[in-house]
Amino acid sequence: MSMKRIISYLSIPVLALAASCVPKEEIEFTHEQRAFDTRSNMILVEGIMPQASVASEEIYIIGDFNGGEAAIGNPDYLMTHSEAITAKWGIYLDPSRFQGGKTLADGFTFYSVQQGLERGPKNEDVLHKLTIGPGEWANVYVDKWAKYFAPPEKPDEVVLPEHDGVRVYIIDQTGWDAIALYQWGDVNNFGGDWPGAQVTGTWTCKGQEYKYFEYGDDIFGLGQNLIFNNNNNGTQLADYNVHFDEGVKDYFFLVTADGVSEAPNPVEGGGSADPRDAMTETSPWGVIGSIASTGNSWGADEPMLTDGTWHVCLGLALTASDEFKFRKDADWGVNFGGAFEALGEPFEVKQDGANIKVAEDGTYDLFLNP
Repeated sequence: MSMKRIISYLSIPVLALAASCVPKEEIEFTHEQRAFDTRSNMILVEGIMPQASVASEEIYIIGDFNGGEAAIGNPDYLMTHSEAITAKWGIYLDPSRFQGGKTLADGFTFYSVQQGLERGPKNEDVLHKLTIGPGEWANVYVDKWAKYFAPPEKPDEVVLPEHDGVRVYIIDQTGWDAIALYQWGDVNNFGGDWPGAQVTGTWTCKGQEYKYFEYGDDIFGLGQNLIFNNNNNGTQLADYNVHFDEGVKDYFFLVTADGVSEAPNPVEGGGSADPRDAMTETSPWGVIGSIASTGNSWGADEPMLTDGTWHVCLGLALTASDEFKFRKDADWGVNFGGAFEALGEPFEVKQDGANIKVAEDGTYDLFLNP
């Protein structure tokens, strides 16, 4: 089965009828306003948003105090635009309704349905940390909105390093303290007497470290037997035969304690770094559903990895009859579904959305940007 990629985007539907818990006509968002005196049990937060924001946007205040992303779509946390000052938005909050004893000092930020999560506040950390209580107010300045649902940026093209002669690159999984490469064949002791050539240097590509041995142009055309050894410390691998073709300057091998095998050229044809290579951390998100290949019937989450922004479930075999959703922290409190459209094309998912189905059987990488 071929490998397929699904790119999924989180989208929150427009709440055309949503309204703040305080009537809009009563909010002018100047802390001197007398109306605030009548709400001494409330907290007033005034946000100076980026110039790119417009009055028609939906902007929510979210944080530990109201469940974070779960508060998106809740009209109690929908900010209201000031008619007096274009860049100003505001909201009255009732601290008696805050969750788990949390306060704004535990951190909060803003989310625009149209532009995404704000990540660049002015003169503060990513999360705005303020200590204010009932009857108090605060102004918060926002520098810019983060890129909204931007796919991983196309990386710079990865190319092999320029060099003379030939390089033999290896992925060293032997666990040895040192490794040397001895050659015999058309020319014995090529690269040096036993134990042979020492590692010339290292090169990292797409997160993988390669060691390499370097030889001159006189290796072209030779048929050689390669013997990788623990630098004459008592361990060596069986001979591996290679013909060094004229003009072919780079060779790649996987070397383990059990033997040698060819490894793919990581930039064959001038490839680009794969964004999946940066996704190395365990993600709080998972894929759950009725998935025949794993025997999962809505009972457990298939794991995902993350780079902090994107999340991916790698190599999941799916059939056209399977159904699945994304959910966070193995809990249905935050779950997203939607309608898959086309391979490699983004599609929108939303809280409690429909089960997702693929169009054809295959092995898929499932991407999510929440």
